[in-house]
Amino acid sequence: MLLDLAEVHAKRAMRLRPRLVGQIKPIRWSQPDTKQLFSNEQLVYDFLQEAMVAVLLAHTALDNFANESMPAGFSMVDAAGTTVRRAQIEGYWGIAKRITLALPAITGKPSIETAKPVIWSTLETLKQLRDDLGHIHYEQSYTAPGQDPREGLFSRLLAADLLEFIAVVQETIEYYSQ
Repeated sequence: MLLDLAEVHAKRAMRLRPRLVGQIKPIRWSQPDTKQLFSNEQLVYDFLQEAMVAVLLAHTALDNFANESMPAGFSMVDAAGTTVRRAQIEGYWGIAKRITLALPAITGKPSIETAKPVIWSTLETLKQLRDDLGHIHYEQSYTAPGQDPREGLFSRLLAADLLEFIAVVQETIEYYSQ
């Protein structure tokens, strides 16, 4: 359900994104290093909201899948040799650790990190965007003069292949479900 809803928002964002290019206008009088702006801010906000929702819901769908895949009495031994129960895994292990350690222990499949590195790389990008959205810091959101504007959170949302995020979450679910 969450992934389906994420896809709806991703598709809308992807339909809005090409329209943004036509809204970039030069500025006649501005601050140094500011040469352009969007003439239709509402369109930009609509895109960013849809993109944010798609990222958050796609990540949440993956997170829920990892938790729901663990049997009620599940436990495993971690790298330190300590037995870890389901509640500890759900509460204290990040999504990456649950996907690369818990799900392979449950399914007997190799970790997706090594079995499908391209998928894993996209999942890491999704997680980073989600973390940056959920824990926004000024340095990630805005770029100062002289910084690469492509590294800002909003620029990364503009550049993200949101439908690819949906696809890799689905592929991860299918990989561990077969």
